[in-house]
Amino acid sequence: MSTSAEAPAASGASSAQPESTPAEELCHGCHKPLKETRKIAMDDAPWHPECFTCDVCKEVINDSVFVLVEGKQAHDRCRKKPNCVKCGKPIPLTVLQALGGEYHPECFTCGKCHEKIVDPNFFLVGAEPVHEKCAEKFSCAACSKDIDGLVLHAQDKNYHSECFRCMKCTAPIPETYYVFKEHVYCSMDCLKDAKEAAIAEAQAKAKLQEDGSALPKEEGKAP
Repeated sequence: MSTSAEAPAASGASSAQPESTPAEELCHGCHKPLKETRKIAMDDAPWHPECFTCDVCKEVINDSVFVLVEGKQAHDRCRKKPNCVKCGKPIPLTVLQALGGEYHPECFTCGKCHEKIVDPNFFLVGAEPVHEKCAEKFSCAACSKDIDGLVLHAQDKNYHSECFRCMKCTAPIPETYYVFKEHVYCSMDCLKDAKEAAIAEAQAKAKLQEDGSALPKEEGKAP
């Protein structure tokens, strides 16, 4: 009786592996499997339609238009509308953020011509935004050069922001500063030193005048 033998496996062949099943898609809201054919996707995160709710009122968002409030979806009607820093009224739609505040686009206007500023390149004169075309050329009181960008206005003078420095230690001037004899100082210590120096200078001048008056006068010679 003859027997048959199986052929040896080819060198380098590997045995078949079972195919991996794809990862089950989970709802971003309830974290349960998404078995329904209908789903909502926001930022590549899938949701059950009934789980896609407003973070403010907790009701389902059925509208195709919604807003993000601190990174979470919400009805537009539920969004807290900021007040314009210029007119004080709520901003229902487009919010223009500039100079640390929020504006209606039509309220962000030039301090000179009062027309709307649409160009992102503008000047700040004092606390007012100004069109580049409307900005006057100011000279810096410290370096005497023209100021092309931000104009820092203090003590009825204009400065480059980098030139507005303490008269004593030359450190940049902070928000709160001190003035003595039309000069600015960054701290009480610098102000104290400036006052002491002024007193010493006044005393030295007074002593010179006193010494000069004490000198004997030269007698006139007879002709």
